Amino acid sequence: MKDGMYTATGQGQDGELTVKVTVTDGKLADVEVVDNHETPGVSEKALTEIPKRIVDGQSYNVDVVSGATKTSQGISGAVKAALVQADVGEAFSAHVTQTSADDQPVKHLSADLVIIGAGPAGLAAAVTAGEHGLKAAVFEKNGVAGGTANMGMGPLGIDTDIQRKGFNDISVPEALEEHMTYTHYRVDEDLVQTYFNLSANTIQWLEDMGVKFAGAFKYFKESNATWHVVQPDDGSQPGPGAAADMNKHLKARAEALVPLFILKHQPPQLLETTARSLGLQLRPLTVNVTM
Repeated sequence: MKDGMYTATGQGQDGELTVKVTVTDGKLADVEVVDNHETPGVSEKALTEIPKRIVDGQSYNVDVVSGATKTSQGISGAVKAALVQADVGEAFSAHVTQTSADDQPVKHLSADLVIIGAGPAGLAAAVTAGEHGLKAAVFEKNGVAGGTANMGMGPLGIDTDIQRKGFNDISVPEALEEHMTYTHYRVDEDLVQTYFNLSANTIQWLEDMGVKFAGAFKYFKESNATWHVVQPDDGSQPGPGAAADMNKHLKARAEALVPLFILKHQPPQLLETTARSLGLQLRPLTVNVTM
């Protein structure tokens, strides 16, 4: 094994990334991502957390950061490639997982509804539950809500006020027929129709929460203007990642209505089910759901 500084590249989500690895006294002293092309707002945690996990665990074989799997794997792969130059052999290759919370005291909580995952669907479910007086608990394994939708620009809407103001009228039957023809009727028509029917109310619901839209746009030249692109809260030009502000408004509304909103939880384990309840273990919590 040779001490020194070594650089190598790995494949991230959006292209190659480069790491610099420092080996001192036969140990991993430092790992730094010196160049990358990853998406801002999505991969920052992996770019800082994975190098830390590698140094702390003295292994490139560490758990990925949720929501940034390819970035995490790219960093680990680049570190592995760099260490080949140091002739480390099988050193630093043992799998290292995050510290378990199994030894922490277990708290027992009750809820009417448990929502696993705080992407747009989970956030919308949490807000809806709260608006209907349900006691809900939301658990998200990542450090931020919104998931990969934070990379997007906005949702679909049909027959909305925004479209009518832009003289982009299209009815649900017209949109449904176009969609079914485009997909050769290989999708669930009832499900698509339900989604389309609710889309205008959903856009209005989001606006009532404070979400602003830059307008309704086309996905491609021949399509209709159904893409409701979010206007960033800071007034900047809409683009990839604009939907992150939509998710922020959803999360704020959910947190105002839902008593339990917990980020960075461990994957849930089903404990037991009965006709009236089920138990979920999400260390260090045990949640009982009554029905």
